[in-house]
Amino acid sequence: MKHLAENAASPPEAFLWTVMSLSQRHGGYGIPELKLNQRITPSKRAQSLAHRKALVPDIAHIPSRLAIEYDSNSEHLTPDQISRDASKRLALEADGFKVVTVTTRQLSSSNEMRGIVEQSCKMMGRRFQIQSKNFQVQHRLLYACGWSLRAYRHDSSSKDSPQQKA
Repeated sequence: MKHLAENAASPPEAFLWTVMSLSQRHGGYGIPELKLNQRITPSKRAQSLAHRKALVPDIAHIPSRLAIEYDSNSEHLTPDQISRDASKRLALEADGFKVVTVTTRQLSSSNEMRGIVEQSCKMMGRRFQIQSKNFQVQHRLLYACGWSLRAYRHDSSSKDSPQQKA
């Protein structure tokens, strides 16, 4: 389905893909060709850096060699997971990918996500422009549609909830 985040490994990853790829008339940024958890066969050099035969960026725009990695809260990660994520980023960069990291705090703020999208578009060689007259209203609805990142944040009582930042 066009508006379904297939292959998402977590709800925040699905929301990140939705915010970035959903059409502007529905409140997303409308970036085409974003792939969610698509396997990439790295070069031999990248394989040795990552210690694996395949890489799976959270979100990738293959034509422009852009990888977007969601960084969950570090206090829930083991040292081994942190090391695996770092080696994956190094391997992607060794194969010419530009890597953008998105944290839970950034994802829960519509203002910060706009900055991430602007940066991503620039790295993709695309012009960033909002063209939908109803974007602001729809974007607020997208962030307020019941989605909550509170369970994924260390400070769940924070005033940075998606509804307040939209």
